Order: sequence, then structure tokens, then C-alpha cells
Amino acid sequence: MLSACFCLGCSATFHLFHIHSHKISEILARLDYGGISVLVMGSSYPAIIYSFACRQSYKERFIFIAIITISSVGCFVSTMLPAMNKPKFRTLRGLMFIILGLSAAIPFVYAKYGV
Repeated sequence: MLSACFCLGCSATFHLFHIHSHKISEILARLDYGGISVLVMGSSYPAIIYSFACRQSYKERFIFIAIITISSVGCFVSTMLPAMNKPKFRTLRGLMFIILGLSAAIPFVYAKYGV
């Protein structure tokens, strides 16, 4: 719930104040994308914990939580860096968000078809 509030707060702040100046717009756009990575992380935690709650699979649960945390923090940090906002890093940023999405989906594929 807190991650959703953070994401919506970042998005609302961006959409309210992005017309102030170009510099403020760039900063708030980065914060908006960072809020999305926090939302993906926060919404994945309960699903991972509940998916692996009935089985004795503490190791897998903590591995998947670590993967989603590392990929989310990596996305957040990379989007907040002004140097990564350049057009030459657009593909890298997109790839990082694809990895974030896959790291949120892999635990469910494992829970369905894994050991």
C-alpha cells in the first residue's frame, strides 16, 4: 500500500508541477519513473510471500525477494541519475524496466511449473 501511495504521489507531483520549468520537469519525470519501480517492487512482495507460504521453500522465497529488490533498486537509482536521462541510455533504461518486469513474473512461473 505504501509503494502505491509513493508511486501515485510521485506521479501527481510530476503532473502538477512539470510546467514550472524545464529543469523541474526533468527531475520530476525521473521521480515519476522511479515511483513505478517502487510500485512494482511493493506489489510483488505480497504475491511472492503468499505464493510460497504453504510450501517449505524459504530459500526460494528469499531469493525471489532479493531479485525483485535488487532489480527495483537498480531501476530506481538509474532513473534518478541525471546522466542516465540522455537519449543514448534510453535503450538501457528500457531494458532495465523489462528486467524488472521479468523479475516480478519469474516467481509465478516457478511456482506454477517449478519443483
